[in-house]
Amino acid sequence: MIKRYPHNAKIIISTEIDDDTGINETDDKEIVIKGRYEPTGQTKALDYKAKFFCGKLKDIKPFEIDGQKLVYADKEFTIVQLHNYQTHCELWLD
Repeated sequence: MIKRYPHNAKIIISTEIDDDTGINETDDKEIVIKGRYEPTGQTKALDYKAKFFCGKLKDIKPFEIDGQKLVYADKEFTIVQLHNYQTHCELWLD
């Protein structure tokens, strides 16, 4: 059974670098975060399947990580949206 709290996860931000050779390279940046994973169980009318709650991510802009990957417990999720509040943040996952 997965422990309820705290959980460690990694946000993987992939950017493509074009070096004018016709072959694009991918640069991956990893950010380790600590927070709480909440699996499905909310209403199905919303745009996410799970949430990850963590401390405020000060260095990340609101739309910078949309569509990027979150790796938690050997599972890979797609980040739908980041909601940065005054005290914490919510990552909506697909």
